[in-house]
Amino acid sequence: MNDAVGERESFLSPFSTLERELQQNGPDWLRRSRRAAIERFGEIGFPSTRYEEWRATSVAPIARSRFRPAPSATGLPADLRDRAGIDPQAATLLFVDGRFQPSLSTPPSEMAGVWQGNLSRAVDEVPDRLRDALTAGPSSAFDALNSAFWEDGAVVLVDDGVDLDRPIQIVYFSTGSSGEADPTVSHPRTLIATGASSRATVVETYLG
Repeated sequence: MNDAVGERESFLSPFSTLERELQQNGPDWLRRSRRAAIERFGEIGFPSTRYEEWRATSVAPIARSRFRPAPSATGLPADLRDRAGIDPQAATLLFVDGRFQPSLSTPPSEMAGVWQGNLSRAVDEVPDRLRDALTAGPSSAFDALNSAFWEDGAVVLVDDGVDLDRPIQIVYFSTGSSGEADPTVSHPRTLIATGASSRATVVETYLG
């Protein structure tokens, strides 16, 4: 097995485990989309510096790493919301290692014409509004990995003509490898769709 094939295999193998865990969840079109995405990654692999758009950025350290899925987080810092600089007026969706944290989020007030929440719930409640975005063919290796492996993420859907008078803040917090030998990885996805003549302020914050 050459290095390129080995690098791909380290990401392809974990998908089989995830696929078994998710096979009872979600619509058929989503399972087919995940399978198509991981197959696409298997075809193209990671980009190299031979590609013009990646000429100045080597992803070799990522490709060579053996990541394990991030476990459910425990012992979160008490000042996490303060560290994220959360606007007290904002509706907040907070995720730790890619998983939604309702207790750390600010439940959004009911706003007509707006659906906001986490992606796994959106798949259950409004799947038809997500299908086009979640089944679009991946444009790169990293897009393909995200399309195959995401477990959760943030969703904001704004109908035509709606003007939100309150910001929405999405916070992604990573705990890191927590002293383990192997680095961890999560694949959250943010999906924002705004209708014609609508307006919304959405702030994404990443920290660890």
